[in-house]
Amino acid sequence: ESLVSCLRNSLRALGFAIEERPWMPHITLARHYRPKGEMPQLSLPPVEMEVREVLLLESLQREGRSVHEVRCASAL
Repeated sequence: ESLVSCLRNSLRALGFAIEERPWMPHITLARHYRPKGEMPQLSLPPVEMEVREVLLLESLQREGRSVHEVRCASAL
């Protein structure tokens, strides 16, 4: 939460419009998925993991492909 707060404050100070909805950490599992018919329901068990680093990535389109570039890294 402190990383998000710091990032939002820094971007706001630079003149960026900041979304006011709550921040929700997530992992993207699929992008541009187009199901045929009904969306399958997944039931995944809880996962525990040690987080050692947080990366801020920018998702870009290059030559018709999605690529991600690291914009900021923070060891925990």
